[in-house]
Amino acid sequence: IPITKGVAKWTQESNCVQHCCLYFAKKILRVVGPQMVRVTKILLCGSSGVGKTSLVYSLDALSKNLPDLHKYLPTYEDTYNFYISIDKNNQEKVRIYEIGGQNSSVGRHFVNSADAVILVYDLTDFESFATLQNLKADIDSMKDRREIPTVIIGNKSDQPRNNKFETFLPSVWSQREKSEDPDC
Repeated sequence: IPITKGVAKWTQESNCVQHCCLYFAKKILRVVGPQMVRVTKILLCGSSGVGKTSLVYSLDALSKNLPDLHKYLPTYEDTYNFYISIDKNNQEKVRIYEIGGQNSSVGRHFVNSADAVILVYDLTDFESFATLQNLKADIDSMKDRREIPTVIIGNKSDQPRNNKFETFLPSVWSQREKSEDPDC
C-alpha cells in the first residue's frame, strides 16, 4: 500500500482494513526497530451505521469472535487488540480504537495517540461522506503538528446506490487532500 502521508484515496474493498493495518504496522516497525515492543494504534471513525465494526471483524485475527452483524447495535467506543504478521518471524501488536458514529467529534487524546487513522463512509449515503469530511477537518485541527497517515474506505459496495451520491466526489475530494492510491 503506497501511502506515505496524508490521505489514501477511497476504496470499496472491505479487506482494505487488513492491508492498512499491515502497512501501518510495518511502517511503525521500521521507525522504532524490531527490538522494541511497539503497539500500532489505529483510530477508526465514521458516521453511525457505515460498517466500521463489520470491517474490524472482517480481519482474520478477529473473525472467530464474529457477532451477529445483521443486528445493528451502535458502538459508542470500542478497542480491538490483535497481532498481525509482519513477516514469517515477526508479529506486530495492533490496537484499533473504534469511535462510534454517535459522537459528533473525536477526542484530542485519540488523535494525538494514534499512529494512523481509518475513516469509513457508506457508498450509499452521501450524508456519511459529508460527516467524514467534517471528521477529517476535526482530526487535522487536533493533531500535534505531525502527519498522521489516513485511509478513507467507502464501504457497502454490495448495496444499491443512491443516485444522488456521485461516487466521483470522494475521489475528487481525496485528490484535493493530496492523497495517494492505496491499491487495495
